[in-house]
Parts: sequence; C-alpha cells; structure tokens
Amino acid sequence: MSLLHHFTALSILFFSSTFGTYAQQATAEFNPLNGKITLPESGSLEDSYLIDLSDFAFESEVEAMEYFREQSGDFHFFRPLVSQNKAVLYLQRNKQSDWTASDWNSYLEDKHLPLDGKKQSEETISE
Repeated sequence: MSLLHHFTALSILFFSSTFGTYAQQATAEFNPLNGKITLPESGSLEDSYLIDLSDFAFESEVEAMEYFREQSGDFHFFRPLVSQNKAVLYLQRNKQSDWTASDWNSYLEDKHLPLDGKKQSEETISE
C-alpha cells in the first residue's frame, strides 16, 4: 500500500474510534433557560460528559473554542464538537478526587453557559 493509503486508513480509524468514544460517553444535562449544567447523580462519576449544543449557533469551530475557553474554570474545561452539535465537559477530578457527583453539581451551579447571542434563532431552528 502507498503512504497515502496508510494515512487514509489511519485517519478513518482515528475518527471512527473518536466518534465511537463520544457515542458511548455519559451525558450531562444542559438547561438552555438558565445555562446550568447538571451531572447525573446515579451511576459512577465519569471524567468527562457530553453536552448537547443544539441551543447554540456557533458560526465556526474557532468561535466555539473561544467561547468554551472563556467558560472553563479551575476544575473543569470544555472541548466543543461543533460538527456533532456537542461539547465534552472534562472534570479535573485529580484536583478534587474526593468529590461526588453532588459536589460537582454544587461547583457547576454557578458555572452557567450563557447563550448571549449564541442562541439559535427561530429561522435557524426551522431550516
């Protein structure tokens, strides 16, 4: 096989394994009315959670990355997946190893994701 074929095969493998990882990932609830994120309190505490971004209207991956960089905090950060209409919330559990899901929810209580101009318009939603 040529080098191009190897690269293509590896790229497909990487992207499919990445998508598979996110497809199986735990989800956190995002409330677009108040911007709050809530982790599920039943089951095991995970290192990361998927959040639905369908209420946001990012024009580019770069815009989403800048927005979520500003929303990250001392014990959490985000990775937007705009093409999937999702973001991954990463908890820095090594910094708060004794926290439960309830503790994380208390921490996230004031870490709102404001829609401020990022909310999809009715026109965008109906298209």
